[in-house]
Amino acid sequence: MNANGNWPQGLGRFCWAAILCGLLGNACHVWAQQEDSKKEEAKKSSPKAVAAYADAAKFQNMKLYDIAIEDWERFLTKFPEDPLASKAQHYLGVCHLEQKQFAKAGAAFELVLKNHPTYENLEQTYLNLGWCQYSLALMEKKLEQRTKLFQSAAVQFLEQVKKYPAGKLADQALFFRGESLYQVGEKQQAVTAFAALVKSYPDSKLRADALYSLGVAREELDQFAEAGKAYDLFLVDYQKNSLFNEVRMR
Repeated sequence: MNANGNWPQGLGRFCWAAILCGLLGNACHVWAQQEDSKKEEAKKSSPKAVAAYADAAKFQNMKLYDIAIEDWERFLTKFPEDPLASKAQHYLGVCHLEQKQFAKAGAAFELVLKNHPTYENLEQTYLNLGWCQYSLALMEKKLEQRTKLFQSAAVQFLEQVKKYPAGKLADQALFFRGESLYQVGEKQQAVTAFAALVKSYPDSKLRADALYSLGVAREELDQFAEAGKAYDLFLVDYQKNSLFNEVRMR
């Protein structure tokens, strides 16, 4: 975000596109991710369920998301108790997310959390659900509903961090929790989230953005000395970043 609370033009488009790729990159290619456990699951699932799952996975891997959505929904209707149902439910959400159908994607991910609490990739589900709520908030024009969505997203990201404090996606949850809180004016809590990312995830791809956002939020809270420390650290570590000159001016 810039001094007005918005992402600088250019950085914002790159940042969100990159984050979405990070959210989905490990989830889109279904069979590639499940190869190690495919044989074991096949023993537990009926042949018809395995065949139906394979069909849906094939269309998803081909990026034919409309067809994959129909197949995942059909699978869940026919095989709701099958061992593969948790993955089918998650991938249904992924396909909706790829189509930017955030409300439908969020509903699918909520069902994963509700009905499949032992799903092996649940951290990704938490993050995807938070992202859906965050994205819906960005699109919402009514202030009251927009605020509620950002607050829901912030809560969702916090739940993820609590459940997976050392998770591989915790830095993303902290960053978007901070952004969500900033958007509703809860800047001190946003500072806490950004600072946790900066401290705990030195190798995160979001660390530069978190340092910038941390500095801006502290500046707007009149915490000028602390803001200066965040900017100083940014200038040392990210000299080639597109925000370098703006941070130096600040």
